[in-house]
Amino acid sequence: MLEAKEAWIAYSTPLWRRAGRSEAWIAQNIFYEWATNQDDIVRRYLAGDFGEINGNGEIDPELLERAKQAWIVYSTPLWRRAGRSEAWIAQNIIDEWETSKEDIIRRYL
Repeated sequence: MLEAKEAWIAYSTPLWRRAGRSEAWIAQNIFYEWATNQDDIVRRYLAGDFGEINGNGEIDPELLERAKQAWIVYSTPLWRRAGRSEAWIAQNIIDEWETSKEDIIRRYL
């Protein structure tokens, strides 16, 4: 399990930093997430989820696309229930992805 924790930390920390999280937040989040979600983190590790950032700290394009699609599938019905038009939704997907991609990816993880 230590390998899973180390892989998860090495994988997630650059994403949290890019999302603007402080080092104090990261340290607290590592403690909290490991304490409350250890089984899920180990499951994801065993499934290979933490090997998708290359040596340059860049995120694998396939992971980016999966995160984007998961976010769209989750968010679109909420926007529709809020009365947003299809044109608004289409534009918001473009705008929000460009301005908040790191946070969306962090939430996907």
